[in-house]
Amino acid sequence: MRVGIATGLVVVGDLLGEGTAREQAVIGETPNLAARLQGLAEPNTVVIADNTRRMLGSLFDYRDLGTLPIAGIDYPVHVWRVLGASLVGSRFEALRVASTPLIGREEEVALLTRRWERAKAGDGSVVLIVGEPGIGKSRIAQTMLEQLGNEPHTRLRFFCSPHHQHSALYPSIAQLEQAAGFRREDTAETRLDKLVTVLALASKELSEAVPLLADLLSIPTGDRYPPLNLTPQKRKEKTLHVQVAQVEGLAARQPLLMLWEDIHWSDPTTLESLDLLIDRAATLRVLMILTFRPEFTPP
Repeated sequence: MRVGIATGLVVVGDLLGEGTAREQAVIGETPNLAARLQGLAEPNTVVIADNTRRMLGSLFDYRDLGTLPIAGIDYPVHVWRVLGASLVGSRFEALRVASTPLIGREEEVALLTRRWERAKAGDGSVVLIVGEPGIGKSRIAQTMLEQLGNEPHTRLRFFCSPHHQHSALYPSIAQLEQAAGFRREDTAETRLDKLVTVLALASKELSEAVPLLADLLSIPTGDRYPPLNLTPQKRKEKTLHVQVAQVEGLAARQPLLMLWEDIHWSDPTTLESLDLLIDRAATLRVLMILTFRPEFTPP
């Protein structure tokens, strides 16, 4: 398979063909460029033009193929090969080219700042930001992160996805992979080493945490950690409690800011995890910020 992608103006013309083969003609520079890029792509790769690259932002990792002359196009085209999804946690981060000013949300940001000061003193809080798509829920949370600057703290960011609502603990898996800095070329042993390094930030007792969370991330532990013979239900319960213990350990070291975005797309197991975390938040140095749409009712 070879794929070439270009973005721009597309004109849909008259119907061509007969019967079930009938389709609309697509004309213009964009389909022509896409077809030419497809010819440049090696098998099982995706090649895109520079305008598509700018629209995608940091959603993917790319290899710069340089500026090439393209047959049928009267100007050289900057071409990129798509290598795979990037480690950027959120679509908001990936597509944000530059920070835009936040206007008219001073009260909301001030509330978050007050709650953060209380959390640093050990009075943890959970703040819900609810609103329709596009009103700036993510931008409010991002402003809070920017205000912290170099202030000593730990931050954990979780992003729920509409494509993973039936994948148990998907936000936690993605967060761990990003925090550990997993790369596609990492061996299983390397991934296990990286996972241990991240978990050790919260606790030195990892005999249970590592095999449980390694299993969650589909990382074999080999002979380094003995297998845990648990029923599926008991494994889930212990995994959720290990996650809570990790949060407790991090918050004991320094104030912890947890951002959960779009929890209306959470899977049921993630909601169970959130229930446990919220129950503990009041006694920890933690501020949890949860964003969601109005149609979602927090349990």
